[in-house]
Amino acid sequence: MAQPSAYEQYLLELVNAARANPTATAASLGIGLNDGLPAGTISGAPEAPLAFNPALISAAQQHSAWMLAANTFSHTGAGGSSPGDSMVAAGYSFSGSWVWGENIAVLFGTGVSLSAATVQSLETMLFKSAGHRENLLNPAYKEAGMGVAGGTFQGSAAVDATQDFALSGSSGTFLTVVAYNDGNGDNFYEPGEGLGGISVVVKSASGQTWQTTTWASGGYQMALGAGSYTVTFSGGGLATPVTRSVSIGAANVEVDLNTRVDEPAVPAPTPAPAAATVLGAGQDTLALSVSEDAWQGNAQFTVNVDGQQIGGVQTATTGAGLAQADAASGSAGDAVPQATGSGALSRLLAGAAAPSTLWDRHDGAAGQAPSASERAWHGGLGVLADHPVPAVGALSSSHPFG
Repeated sequence: MAQPSAYEQYLLELVNAARANPTATAASLGIGLNDGLPAGTISGAPEAPLAFNPALISAAQQHSAWMLAANTFSHTGAGGSSPGDSMVAAGYSFSGSWVWGENIAVLFGTGVSLSAATVQSLETMLFKSAGHRENLLNPAYKEAGMGVAGGTFQGSAAVDATQDFALSGSSGTFLTVVAYNDGNGDNFYEPGEGLGGISVVVKSASGQTWQTTTWASGGYQMALGAGSYTVTFSGGGLATPVTRSVSIGAANVEVDLNTRVDEPAVPAPTPAPAAATVLGAGQDTLALSVSEDAWQGNAQFTVNVDGQQIGGVQTATTGAGLAQADAASGSAGDAVPQATGSGALSRLLAGAAAPSTLWDRHDGAAGQAPSASERAWHGGLGVLADHPVPAVGALSSSHPFG
């Protein structure tokens, strides 16, 4: 069963973040949501997250690797296969009402390497392209596969990506999960932060349970029906279990585990009491001498045992001083707010700062040639981005893709 790499998990997280807030994502990139599209094509309403499907992961991974190996850039894959053919060959089952779509992109040139920044750049370019944006935000899709590969293209270092999207009558509704340790505190998953081996136990209101374990990337998904559930994360290095409540309707739901904010802090051990000092055997006389009245604030005093002073002059602080200390502590805490939910948009915006040198092409499913205006070559680093019009249909016995 194919599993996503950390870069592929990251790419899906970027896609789902954009689907959760399309208008804000577009604004962060300096574009209108429907730029290049007929008015109202994309509604701007939040769309449900996509769930990984192992067959779609396999199809996307194989296509990305094949494009670099074949030194080509096309939706037509090995042996003349269409994206839908590749999905079926990888094991995806289309039944009832179905739809599929695909985005592909490649970044190539001097200094290009497989990294989180490169994945950001690819996703940003795809979102800024009208046809790809429409594909990314299509409300019909429920499942996805991401394939990210590094190698060479046209004689230069390259990284390419394939995004396969699908819905089948047998798709169901999914709980999607990504568990991660947010090392940089930006409240968003990044490669290297995923937590594999986390046990995920889902329990319905009726007591039925489902269990799985996160992949090495930190992600996983589970097909569930509508209802209310508790989700418990445990093991895999978690100090204590973490439980969440979730309600699922007709749309996919994502429940993430970020140990930086979700895992209860382990209390510090109580220090051992200091050893008592034995002054000697027998009966002693203890005298406490206070130099001023305590009501005036800080009272100074000395301690004498049998006429011998123990230590120097001591100072006792009244309750008023403690109240001031509490207020100062609270103020200091307020001065360090936690980042909340801005990570995805900042990443896409960072990707937009990449060189705008690209060759962008938007083909239909029938493979019509790009227009001259869509083939502008700007030199230097290059990005190729392409996707077909999604295929939609009802299965026939003679041809699975309509």
